[in-house]
Amino acid sequence: MKRWRCKLCGLVFRGDEPPEVCGRCGATKEQFEEIKSYRETRMAKSKK
Repeated sequence: MKRWRCKLCGLVFRGDEPPEVCGRCGATKEQFEEIKSYRETRMAKSKK
């Protein structure tokens, strides 16, 4: 299972594909990027 991060609000979603729409900010699936490592996840959270 892959992890996807919304570029607009930082929401992390788990699934084989990004969601059609972000559940937090309404961004489209094109606004999601795949998270490749645990470190990327931690760095995204620390930026908030």
